[in-house]
Amino acid sequence: MTLIEQLDNTSVHFVIGAGRSGTTILTMILNAHPEVSCTPEVKQVMTFYKDYAHQNPVSEQYITDFEKYQKTRYKKMKGIFWGFDMDKYLNDLRNLNGKLSYAQAAKLFLLGVKTEQKNEEVKWVINKNPDFTFCVKELLEIYPDAKFLVSMRDYRAVYLSQKESKDKNNFSQFMGNSCSAVAYFWELHNREVQHCMQQYPNKLMLVPYERIVTDKENLTHEVCAFLDIPFLPQMLTHEQQTEAKSTETAALTDERKLKRKNDLVKPVFTDRLEAWKTRLTPKEIATCEAICGNMGSQFGYEPSLQISPIKRFWLYLSNAPQLIITYFSYLVFMRWYYFLPFSWRLFMVKYLNIKR
Repeated sequence: MTLIEQLDNTSVHFVIGAGRSGTTILTMILNAHPEVSCTPEVKQVMTFYKDYAHQNPVSEQYITDFEKYQKTRYKKMKGIFWGFDMDKYLNDLRNLNGKLSYAQAAKLFLLGVKTEQKNEEVKWVINKNPDFTFCVKELLEIYPDAKFLVSMRDYRAVYLSQKESKDKNNFSQFMGNSCSAVAYFWELHNREVQHCMQQYPNKLMLVPYERIVTDKENLTHEVCAFLDIPFLPQMLTHEQQTEAKSTETAALTDERKLKRKNDLVKPVFTDRLEAWKTRLTPKEIATCEAICGNMGSQFGYEPSLQISPIKRFWLYLSNAPQLIITYFSYLVFMRWYYFLPFSWRLFMVKYLNIKR
């Protein structure tokens, strides 16, 4: 089989949804299937959308821009997090110059991201990326047959997970420590999910974190049927699969990375589902419910408190700076980012350490 034939025979789908909603567990379940490659949060499909998505064949300038971006963004990370072989990818692009559409070039990149699967066995490649919640329309322009698994989780549990996480840089630590910021990000993500489900009802499937914990087998069958992937029993024992296949251990040298690796191979326990009731303060719960209560109810997450209009107003007023920063961050880094000129985004990556 030629490389182009392999690309044409490989389907692309996406895992989206607010962060801390179960996207990683979902990818572990999918990666337990030998013919599925579920990538980590690589963003290149949208990184070059503005300039190249509608090119067929993709121009040679794409190769130049990709190399420039890749060296700028991932120079220090190469071989540690997802072991992408840039030289091989660039050689394949040059050898097939004039023969690949942008959709094929982006798919070739996704197939080059190292997961547990052997490249030649992969029939389904699935890109996990919470930010792509805001790019469904654009991704369907690139891959009209793509489908989207939407991770969903109680917004109060999402905040608790973020609050207790050590996986933070300076900015995300500020945002992660803000109850109102995390809640508002959840609200924005799931407002977009609701819109997309109305626009593309057959393209999105909700995957509640709570069902992964309490009804994994039935849910996994439903996910496989939605993506037209044959179900395999080993998908239900993804923790053991991940532990057995993990090649990251030698590269994990600090406490944060070791904790992340250990968390991935631990079973998920049901006692975490409602831990927010005792581990969040009454003020944190009230703040989350004031911001997310109405949207949460539409997805089955009922508020636990009755919040008066006056209290709701004061909660919003007292959190106004965090909400304004959150909304600005959403606009710049989620809603507008991939439509900014490439040179601007390269500058942001190089000098502002924007990880996109």
